[in-house]
Amino acid sequence: MTSRITKRLTELLNDSTASVEEVATVISGDPPAAAQVLRAANSPYYGFHRTISSVRDASCLIGMTTLRTMLRIPQTPSAVSFGDSDRMERVATHSRAVAHAAKIVARRVYFPNRDKVYAAGLLHDIGKFVIASGSAREQSEIDRLIRSYRIPATQAEMLVLGSDHAAIGASVLNQWDLPSSIVEAVRLHHHPTRSENALDLCGIVSLANIIAHRAGLGVAPEVYELDPVLLDYFGLSRASIETMEHQLEDLWPDSEAQLEMSSVR
Repeated sequence: MTSRITKRLTELLNDSTASVEEVATVISGDPPAAAQVLRAANSPYYGFHRTISSVRDASCLIGMTTLRTMLRIPQTPSAVSFGDSDRMERVATHSRAVAHAAKIVARRVYFPNRDKVYAAGLLHDIGKFVIASGSAREQSEIDRLIRSYRIPATQAEMLVLGSDHAAIGASVLNQWDLPSSIVEAVRLHHHPTRSENALDLCGIVSLANIIAHRAGLGVAPEVYELDPVLLDYFGLSRASIETMEHQLEDLWPDSEAQLEMSSVR
């Protein structure tokens, strides 16, 4: 977990009066912790009749006793040492921004499952945590290529690792039996129109990622090219993307404040 989330979760898990809802709120702010909880809830052990895509539902299904045990035991990739904690804090912040942006887009295009889009947005860069938990030398080389040649992270990752964070993250989530639509949204968040089975979810997460990048939340402000095919599919315009960006910027301080207050009792 990122260090900021670890502190808050530790406080709640050591508090016998803390509720599962309070813990779920904090987990929903940390991609690795959320992936770990969703993995457990979707495991054969619980035998639930449908896939779980809501962090809150997953936390309630597992219960406080198991959450306390699970989140105190180092697991990959959630409790490993990431090396550059500042980097991972930025990735986590960006991931939360994408999750909130995904809910905004979902509302705009009338996608009904807001919990699923939040989870997919939160987990879209989970592969970056996996990469950071590996070789420091490889991560350093990826960073060097990005700086020296001004190439996208995905291209640098392919040159160094033979794969990129989207494919790596999707592979991990698939092994963990997370819903296939979320796995596909993670794998294709840079190329959503390649989706064969979950274009709506892939497209929403991709647009949310662009909106969060444009807003500079967790990352330096960056203008990504909008795919006209995707805009046409959802019936959106460039002006509507700007409107949703402003909506994200307006709600962002309150959403982060809620996370900050979640451990204050």
